Amino acid sequence: MLRSRIPALLLCGALVGVAGVVVATPASADGGFAGNNDVDPSAGGGSISVTITSTGTTSGGHTFTDSVPGGVTVRPQCWLTPGMSGKEFWDYWKPGGPAREADTMDDYAYGGHLPKAMEDHKDDDGGHWYGPMCQLDTPGDITLAYQIANAYVWVDANDDPPAAAILVDPEVLAKAAYDSMKELLPPGKLDWNPKVKGFGGTIVGKQTGVWLEDASRHIEVTASIPGGTWARVDADRTDVAVTADDATSVPCEGVTYPAPAADTACLSFDRSTAYLAGASDALPTTTMMATSTWTAGWVSSQSAARTDLPAQTVTADAQIAVAEIQSVVNP
Repeated sequence: MLRSRIPALLLCGALVGVAGVVVATPASADGGFAGNNDVDPSAGGGSISVTITSTGTTSGGHTFTDSVPGGVTVRPQCWLTPGMSGKEFWDYWKPGGPAREADTMDDYAYGGHLPKAMEDHKDDDGGHWYGPMCQLDTPGDITLAYQIANAYVWVDANDDPPAAAILVDPEVLAKAAYDSMKELLPPGKLDWNPKVKGFGGTIVGKQTGVWLEDASRHIEVTASIPGGTWARVDADRTDVAVTADDATSVPCEGVTYPAPAADTACLSFDRSTAYLAGASDALPTTTMMATSTWTAGWVSSQSAARTDLPAQTVTADAQIAVAEIQSVVNP
């Protein structure tokens, strides 16, 4: 079960956790959070919406762009969550207020740890003081730094907490980008040669070159959140392999194909697809599959050092008919 970390700053002898900025609410059974733990206007329940965009190039020199409709959601490490209203906060912490009855809390106030603008909002029932909330598994040093930087943030009624205060691990964004890569790559269209006039298929025993038309060669997928944090996956296609039933992979020799050699593979079919005949008079087809291998790595707004990722494979397929040429022997 996913739970929230109550900020250490708010736990100093129950110093502020009970009295001031935030009281953490219990986790719900489905891993979300009970109560109001919205991260920003497009996120809630301990999740944040991530924008996924891509750009890439093809072997023909064309550029393509795309995006994931609606984006995806990920877990933030830390965010701001609402606590007391301005009036509630002032009434609790003002001189003579309930918080000042305990020596430790009085010392905390005299130590200058309360927000300087606290009195400015003493009559405000609409806005709230926001405080830091972190996932339980957020590293301690990150949690502490976040708590110190975001101890008290005032947010007026109907306004949203600052997007820059949402903390997401760039590696989580990189994974979101990586997982979206296949969706954003143009599928590509298979073509081949020879292509027999009349039915567009190939011939048994004939070297058949197969390629992806104007195939994608490079793609950059960026996952970003409000506030400027982003991670980008850069990937390049390094290999393409073509397979089909009743076919053998052979070297591409003696023929120049329309596509670059790196985009082309060759097969030799062992028999006609006629044996697959059904009710139709047309020559049946078999499925030909092209599998492209993509190597990838990621960088982020926090580090330009590339981290390698596992290779991905992307497939495209087409139906091909295979005919057999009958020899005629004259007596």
